[in-house]
Parts: sequence; C-alpha cells; structure tokens
Amino acid sequence: MDEDRAQQRERLRTVLRACGADLKLFNDIFLDKLWDNYYRSVRGLQDASRESLKDAGLPLGLVDHILGLQGAQVSSC
Repeated sequence: MDEDRAQQRERLRTVLRACGADLKLFNDIFLDKLWDNYYRSVRGLQDASRESLKDAGLPLGLVDHILGLQGAQVSSC
C-alpha cells in the first residue's frame, strides 16, 4: 500500500505542477487529503470550491493557493 500511496502522490504532484502550483506547499498529508477527496486531475482542481477544499481538510492557505490557480490566466487549472 505504501508504494500505491507514493504513486498517487506523484500523480498529484504532476497535476499540481501542470496547474502551476508551488509544490513546496503540499506535503504528503495534504496530497493524501486531495487524493482521498477525489481531486486527482486538473479538471477536479478546476471545479473545486472554497467550501469543498476546506471540507477536504486543507488549510486555508492551500485553499487560497488552489483557488488562485483557477483564476490565473496562464494556468491550466
């Protein structure tokens, strides 16, 4: 299971990188929360709302970071 979790985290890092996220902000705990709440794709992050990200257990700083990526014109999120 650890290998599977590691692969999931790496896939999420790829998605976040594609969105222009600052990967240093996302530790394994936050990546796991995103994965467990089905934020597993660029589209999933594009559709995320403040409330749903907070309900997923992300701290407000990460919620704001993800929402900021949604509004960035150069981002794929």
